[in-house]
Order: sequence, then structure tokens, then C-alpha cells
Amino acid sequence: MEMKESREEYRKRWRSFRILCVTMFFDSLSFSIVISSMWPYLQKIDATKSISPIYLGWANIAFQLAGICIDFIMGFWVNKRGSTEPLIASMVLFGVGSFLYGYSQSMGSYGVMTVIISRAIIGFSTGIDVIARSVVAQSTSLKERTCAMAQMSIAQGAGFSFGPAIQLALIPLGDKGTYIEFLRLHLNLYTAPAFASIFIACLNLALLVGWYEECKINIYKDYDEHVDIMEYKDLIKSEEMKNPRWDVCAVVVTLFLYFTGQSAFAFQETILAPLAMYEFAWTKEETALWVGLMFFIAGIIAVAMFALTECLGKKYLFVSCIETFIWFIPRLHRDLNTVEKSKFYLHTSSKYTN
Repeated sequence: MEMKESREEYRKRWRSFRILCVTMFFDSLSFSIVISSMWPYLQKIDATKSISPIYLGWANIAFQLAGICIDFIMGFWVNKRGSTEPLIASMVLFGVGSFLYGYSQSMGSYGVMTVIISRAIIGFSTGIDVIARSVVAQSTSLKERTCAMAQMSIAQGAGFSFGPAIQLALIPLGDKGTYIEFLRLHLNLYTAPAFASIFIACLNLALLVGWYEECKINIYKDYDEHVDIMEYKDLIKSEEMKNPRWDVCAVVVTLFLYFTGQSAFAFQETILAPLAMYEFAWTKEETALWVGLMFFIAGIIAVAMFALTECLGKKYLFVSCIETFIWFIPRLHRDLNTVEKSKFYLHTSSKYTN
């Protein structure tokens, strides 16, 4: 007969879970910390001074494609070797990518390409998300799992919110910043977030090496009442569940909405800084400041809406999201037209001035 989990085992299991939550928080925080300043940074390090926003798109595409590729590898690695090694490897990749990003300004004509490569390397570290969720699924009982997944999502959302806040705190470093000769390092409002990310990665790595222990339990056992959930286990093995009837429409709609939401976020991440700079004639510092503030407020709203899901109901939130999307598209189209006209007038005026 299987013994009930001891108090010490329970304590170790939930300590590891909290470390995973901290890891998810740091991962999303370090990702969002450079969102508002990446476009001004690319403009600053471009030798030709005529860089196109397409390169910002390539930097974001490199991040996303790397994340897609690494998810399969991390899943296989976790199944074969456990979660500790992949988590440590992800942290190391993240540190290397952040280091390259911070030193891109010192790379001369290769600076823009270094930014794109660094974002790809950081993208390879996003396997943390897959690892953390799979570990939580294996180390929590049926009763614990919903709450555990919710806490992990809140930690991830909070990281997305506080990343831009750290960028805002580093604005006083200024566009020029300081140059450290013996390190050949430019320290300014664009590179400081990358080195802050390295510090965060080192703290996270220390937590993983020092206190993290992978724990697996019988997911069919309710440890609070010490009762086997045999009915659920038998249902999974029954003939009726071998060819289950599932709602295809609901699954397709859910996947489509998730895809749409992620696409909208990636779109805003790419276009918001160039759009704001052209629309309001902001400087690089002003763009990093105000776009960072926008993302910070948006992150707070996202976390608040997630917390209100239980109170307001999923259908109400779904309708609100659709209404917001419908309201957003016409205004985005108007703003893009305004940007094109502004660029035309600027080009015409500079032509006659010269």
C-alpha cells in the first residue's frame, strides 16, 4: 500500500513549485524589459542611420521561431533526463543572449545582426515555459493542479507587467549613458536592461542549483484525504474513453483565440515603438519612456482581468476582448495612414530644404 506523503516531502515539493513560479516571473520579466527600447536601440547602433522597422520585425521573428523549435527539444529532454538540466541550460542560454544584446552597440557594423542573433538565443531559453508547466502537471494532485496552474500564470503575467517598469527606472541613464573603456561597454538606457537580465538569470540559476528538487507524485491520489481517485483512473482506461467524443468547434475556437491574442501581442510589440516615434515625433528616450509606460499599464490591466475571470465570468471577458479588438483595428488603420503622410511630408520638406 502506498504511504501518504510526509510533511517534509510536501514541503520540498511546494518549495520547488515556488521556485518554478519565480523562474516564470523572471523569464517573462526579462523578456518584456527590452520591448519598449529595442527599436530606439536598433536606430542607435545602426551605422547607416537609415534602418527600417523590418529589422525590428526580424528580431521578434527570430525570438518566436527559436521558441517554437526549442519547445519540442525541451519536452523530449524533460522526458528523458528530468527537468533540472533543461532549466539550467535555459538560464545559461538566456544569460548568453542578454550578454550579446548588451554588447551589440560595441559590435560596430555588426550591431544590428548581433541584436537579431541575441534575440534568437534568448528565444531558445523560452523552453522554461514548457518545462515548468509539464513539471507542475507531474508534481501536483488533481485537487492541487488548477490552483497551481493559476498561480504560475499570475507569476508570468506579473513578470510581463514589471519588466517595462524596470525599463522605466533605467531611463535616467539617458541615451548616451557612459562608456566603460576597459570593458568596451556602453552603459545606457538600452543596454542596462540586458545586464539587469543577466543579474536576474544568475539569481535564478542559484535558486535552481541550490534549492530546486524535481518531485513526482501519484497524480491519481488525493493527498489531503488519502483517498485514491480510482474512479477517474478507471474512466481513463474504460472502453468509452478510448474514442472520446470531444467538442471540435470549442477546441478550434479556443486555439484560434489564443493564436489571435498572441499574434496581436507580437504585432504590438513590433509596431508600437516605430508607430509612436513617427506619430508623435518622439526622441529615442521619449519613445522608450512612454512606450514602456504603455506596456506597464497594459500588463497591470491584464493581470487584473485575469484575477477577475472568476468574478465576471469567461463569456463576459470574451465579449470584452472582441469589442476591444473591433475598436482597435480602425484606429490602428487611421494611425498608420497618418504615419505614412507624416513620413511623406518630412521627406518632401527635407528635399526642398536641401
